[in-house]
Formats: sequence, structure tokens, C-alpha cells
Amino acid sequence: MAKKIKRNFLRILWNSQGQMAIFMILIFQVLFMFFAMVINVSLVIHDKINLQNSVDLAAYYGAQKQAEVLNAIAHSNYQIRQGFKLLTFRSRVLGTTGVDDAGSRSPLRSGDMTEAPWSDVPAICITSRPFWVEGPDNQNLCKKTFNTIPPLPRVNVVFPGAINIGAIASANRALIAAYNAACSDHGGRNWMFAMRALTSFRYDQANRKKIIWALGNNLMQKDFVELSGSPVSLGVKKTLFKNLTFQNRGSGDDPAGGSSEQVQWDFINSMSKEVTGLNDAKEWLVPIRIDPTLLYSDVESGDGCNAYPKSPLITGSSATGLPERGPSAFNFLGGNGQLQEELNLLKQFAQFAPVENSDLKMSLGVEKNPWYMVYFGVQAKTAPRQIFFPFGPRLQLTARGFAKPFGGRIGPWYGQNWPSGATESSGPETDPLAPVRLSELMGSTCTDD
Repeated sequence: MAKKIKRNFLRILWNSQGQMAIFMILIFQVLFMFFAMVINVSLVIHDKINLQNSVDLAAYYGAQKQAEVLNAIAHSNYQIRQGFKLLTFRSRVLGTTGVDDAGSRSPLRSGDMTEAPWSDVPAICITSRPFWVEGPDNQNLCKKTFNTIPPLPRVNVVFPGAINIGAIASANRALIAAYNAACSDHGGRNWMFAMRALTSFRYDQANRKKIIWALGNNLMQKDFVELSGSPVSLGVKKTLFKNLTFQNRGSGDDPAGGSSEQVQWDFINSMSKEVTGLNDAKEWLVPIRIDPTLLYSDVESGDGCNAYPKSPLITGSSATGLPERGPSAFNFLGGNGQLQEELNLLKQFAQFAPVENSDLKMSLGVEKNPWYMVYFGVQAKTAPRQIFFPFGPRLQLTARGFAKPFGGRIGPWYGQNWPSGATESSGPETDPLAPVRLSELMGSTCTDD
């Protein structure tokens, strides 16, 4: 009996069934911990990649809106150049259509007016047929730059009682009066055409520069306004939050509204005043100041009709720029109040320094200082809660993204080089036909201030 009990006890003692199950339970716990860790690490990497992608997209959005503003500036700048080309066409083509030899040098290149001889500079002359309808029929004082027509001889009545002598003398006087009147209108019409061309360009470039300054100063605000009228921060925020995962954005948040206490974000605009330290757009959109003028064909006072080229601008307090015959009231205006008002306006702008408004000082547009680089940056921080780590502190993720605008080229510069620290371009001209910049004529930098 005792042996049987001992044998059963040893059989139970040495029975190994069930030990593997306990070992597998212990191994499974370790494997589950590794599995949870792998899942958590993968989710963290996924959230970090998602956060970085969202930040990059938000930076691209801001850079895109920067490019739209810069493109609008570039368009207005291009239109100023087009306006100058129109001024050149009006003066060199329309204004000299009736001239046999208009000359080769352009007075629109500032500084040419101080050089002699003027015979090589085209002068506006529109009292010619059949190209223009200005002036009486059969009158053409525009064949030559310097045109001399002697006065008509006056018939003297020696014998008052002679047959038809009195009538001939009367007709002679009437013819001389008509001739002098037609000759007097010559300078006035040419002056009016020249000043209309100059003033229209002055107004055109002034209005477009106002647009450029407004867009440039808008871009200097950190939260600048898009062309659509909304602040750029609103679009950046929506772009950021719409692309975040649920864990990054946080629970219960509206992705369209872009609201989350879990996400901390900010952005940088490289052209803002806080970054550049500038106060005005004219400091990085440098105006190319020019002083173009024209010549027009005027006639001397006195007898005859001697035409010669003359600048329409008024120097000082004298009226040297106005036509010599009838400068106070042009007969061809016919007393029309609207034309007289226009004449007074043109006289105002005929002054060398007609206005204090800097926008009305003529320019060839602006050139962008390349040492102020345009880019947009976004930073975001988030602390997602992972599925296998429900307790304890959250892991904070941070991402930064930067983008430069694609497009937005404002150009061209006036010169081909822009050394570091310089306030304007220098070197050979990018456009050899462009008018001379005032700073080069005066030997110093010239601004619109």
C-alpha cells in the first residue's frame, strides 16, 4: 500500500503537463509590449510626418499669396514701361509724321536736352497735312526742324485814288492777318500735343505707382491681406488644420474652422516690418526716377513764320516754355471752358518741379532690392495621444516649413548689377534705350521723397 502511494506521488511530482502554457503567457505579455511599442512608434512617426506635411502645405499657401501680390506689383510696373513706350510712340512717330528728317537722337533720354545741336533732335510738329487735320488747309510748317518763311509783303497805297488799289491793299492786309493767325496757332497746337503726351504719362505712372506702394506696404504687414481681401493667416490656418490627423488636431475640433487648443502654431513673413526693419515699400521697391522732356516746334514773335525746336517746360518764373505767340490765351481754344481748364492744368505740369506729390514725379517704374528675400515660414507644435499610451505626459511634436514664392518677378533692374548694401542697381543698362536715370545725371541717388 505504501509503495503504491509513493509511486502515485512521484508520478504527480514528475508530471510536466501545463508548464508550457504558463511560459507562453509570459512570452505573450512581452511580445504584446513590443507590439504596442512598435505601433506607438509608428503612430508617432506618422503624426510627425503628417505635421511636417501640413506645415509645408501651409507655408506653400503663404508663399503662393506672396507671389500673387508680387505679380500684381510686377504687372503695374510693366504697365509703367508700356506707358513710356506709348510716350515715345506719340513723340517719335505721331509727333513727327510730317517731318522729312526727324533726327536720330531722342530727347526722352534725360540729359540730351543740354547737348547741341538740337537739329538732330526731333521736335513735335502736328500742323501738317494730310497726316493731321490741325490748322488750316495747305499749311505745313513741319517739313524741317528749322523752318523759315519770310513775312508777306505789304502793299502800300501810293495813289489812294488809283483804281482797285485800295481793294488790293485791303485784301493784302486780310491775307497777312490770316497768315499771322495761322502761324501763331502753330506753336500752340504743338505745345498742347507735347504737354498732353507728357502729362498723360505723368498721371499714368503716378496712379500705377500708388498701386505699387499700396501692394508693397500691404506685403510689409505680417498678416498681409490677400488679393481676395482676406488675411493670409486665415488661409494658412485652414490649410494647416485641414491636413492634420485626428490625433494631431485633437478631438472635438472643427478642421474647417481651424480651432484647437492642442495645436500651437505661428508663421513668419520675410517682408514684414518686424523682419526687414523697413518702414516703407519705397525702401525695397526703389523708384527709377527719370525726367523725360520733349521738343515742340514753335515760331518766333514778329513778322514771318520762323519755326524752331523748343522745350515745352517752364524754367523758373518765366514763360520760356510756352509758345511765343499768344502764350496767355491760345486762339485755337476758341474760348472753350473745358479746354481752357485743361490748358491751365498743362501749364501747371509744364513746371520743372510742378508738384510736391512724389508720385507725380516721373519714373520708369520700380526695381526690387534683391537683398530683401521673399519667403514664408510656418511653425506648429502638437501633442498627440497614442492609443497604447493613454496615461502620462504627451509627446510634443514640432515642425517648421519654409517656402519661396513661385513667380513674382518684378524686374527689370535699371542696371545689371546690385552690390550688397547698395540702394539701387548699377552697371550697364539692362535696356540701352531707356531714359537716363536722374541719379546718374546728378551724381547721387535720387528718390521719390
